[in-house]
Amino acid sequence: MDGYVAGTSIYQNRRARWAREVALPEAKRLIGQNDWPSAYPIAVEAAKYIPTDPALAEVVADAAILLSVRTDPPGATVFLRPYAQANKNWDLLGQTPIEARRISRGFKEFRITRDGYDQVTGFTGSDQRLPPDQGVRVQLERALGRAGTTPTKMVRVDGGKYRPTILYFRRLEEVNLDPFLIDRFETTNSQYQTFVDAGGYRERKYWIHEFVEDGRKLSWEDSIARFTDKTGRGGSSNWELGRFPEGQADYPVSGISWYEAAAYAAFAGKSLPTVYHWNKAAGVYDLAEHAHNTSMIQPVVTNSNFGFSGPAPVGKFRGISPYGAFDMAGNVKEWAWNGAPGGRYLLGGSWGVPEYLFYESAELLSPFDRSPANGLRCMKLTGSHPPPAATMAEVPRRRPDSDFQFSKPVSDDVFGIYRSYYAYDKTPLEPLVETPDKGSPYHVRQRVTFNAAYGGERVVAYLFLPTSVKPPYQTVIIFPGSGAMELNSVETYSSINIAMFTGSGRAVGFPVYKGTFERPRVDTSTPTRQRDFRIMLFKDLARTLDYLETRSDFDRGKLAYFGLSWGAWIAPIVGALEGRIKLFLLEGGGLVGGHSLPEVEPVNFAPRHMAPTVIFNGRYDLTFPVEASAKPLLQLLGTPRQDKALILFDGGHVPPMDSKLVRAVLDWLDRYLGPVR
Repeated sequence: MDGYVAGTSIYQNRRARWAREVALPEAKRLIGQNDWPSAYPIAVEAAKYIPTDPALAEVVADAAILLSVRTDPPGATVFLRPYAQANKNWDLLGQTPIEARRISRGFKEFRITRDGYDQVTGFTGSDQRLPPDQGVRVQLERALGRAGTTPTKMVRVDGGKYRPTILYFRRLEEVNLDPFLIDRFETTNSQYQTFVDAGGYRERKYWIHEFVEDGRKLSWEDSIARFTDKTGRGGSSNWELGRFPEGQADYPVSGISWYEAAAYAAFAGKSLPTVYHWNKAAGVYDLAEHAHNTSMIQPVVTNSNFGFSGPAPVGKFRGISPYGAFDMAGNVKEWAWNGAPGGRYLLGGSWGVPEYLFYESAELLSPFDRSPANGLRCMKLTGSHPPPAATMAEVPRRRPDSDFQFSKPVSDDVFGIYRSYYAYDKTPLEPLVETPDKGSPYHVRQRVTFNAAYGGERVVAYLFLPTSVKPPYQTVIIFPGSGAMELNSVETYSSINIAMFTGSGRAVGFPVYKGTFERPRVDTSTPTRQRDFRIMLFKDLARTLDYLETRSDFDRGKLAYFGLSWGAWIAPIVGALEGRIKLFLLEGGGLVGGHSLPEVEPVNFAPRHMAPTVIFNGRYDLTFPVEASAKPLLQLLGTPRQDKALILFDGGHVPPMDSKLVRAVLDWLDRYLGPVR
């Protein structure tokens, strides 16, 4: 007996040593790579031998969340697998109700089944981390539809009290939605072909909405004559001879107007989704189920068709919504029911626009617009009640903030005080430089870190060095759009075309600013915290310039700034404070005032911004409207008139980075930094 006890003790000691010396370091390494599903089982195994170890508790807090699942009715079986990994097997979680079950951190696809009810799919989980005594608790609730009540190509979306959470629509009132169905996929070419073949462009019964343009009613005959393909037959503007391109049956139909989308929906016995129903199905900022995880955006956009050259077959990209719908982010834009005077809304973004059009804004175009990326998906109500009136109403354009138009920039004496807030000590950078890796045919990528100007933190910066020219390089410093605060890695950010710059022989510096990408999010819930955050953003950029000055392969006299949306809005602050930048390229910029403390309001900095500046905006920008926001910014800049311009392109917030825009960007770089030799 004594020998057995001694042997058991030796075994336990060995396993405890393994847990501390092998398991915990490996789990921490995997957590550092955001590979929580691999780290979590290692931590669970280690807990068998060192259950009270404080280091283990920290690892578990990093690698796990608590998931509760409830269904109506209960008794349903729940399966999970890693998000967007269709090749992985489903793991059984249990039967509902499931309360506070610990699972690995990260996002999971779920499948819920019960005899006599239709299967429910979607995704849940969280990538957030909170202290161990709080934990991250995710609540998943789903109502199950009776067997046969959910068509195979649609998904069921629960009802309840709801207000849109896409930033542009948060001003709308809360309503009580009934459960509804929405198409699992965008309407495909082959589906739209059935409409065309059935005489969809000849049968007036499907065209139930008045044709109105510029306040004038048009006849059915005059209107329908506009809706032809490349050969003059009825059909998408991308088709020929009344048929879709060969081999693209499963691609989303695109190049259609709102009127065509609405006619197809009527033909299919469905309707176009309102902004309420579309937003609910897409799960953007699903705060109800994810109190600690304020964004369900990251997994969707990184697994959707953004930053590519064209549409993809529906469902090819695995970025499903929390309710199991595919391609609600990217691929093609989707017409919504609602409009504003003169236009109708398109939601979700498309392959060639920034990701944040999925969760921040929308596009408002003429209902006759047939741009190549315009598509649709349909919805269907399941109850006998009409939808709430508010969901069907017009959604007027958001009235832009005009406070800045009446605000006089502060005096030079006051501005001197504001400038002092941004000062910092140029302490040693202590850089760490990683070995470059081949990023594309145009550049190699190098990751560097160096000391920040605050809080003992380290700034991360990615350098993209052109392969076509020899140093010293002209360099473009990037300040991204606000999507950088929702994504975990620069790798997943497709809103800025790095190769546009490196392909022209210029280097790119892309700092990972405080609160963006892999750096922890920042609390900006009060004006003071927001002020401190913006000051840290500037210091991160300035420290990046400090670092570039230590290297002989960068030409310190030829620096440009490229700001996208958020980066364009904050540019006047940078321009007024940072004289090393010789040119500002702003895409999707304008003034918005009255929300911040004056020491971080761009209106007080714009007159002191003197560098050459060009603003590239969309004509139909809802975020920074041309007349109310973009033009006032241009006028307020202290830049000499001959060195500043506002160039407009067709499109909404942030015009697509097509060949015309690329050419304009490169022309300005050549003009003010000189051609690359």
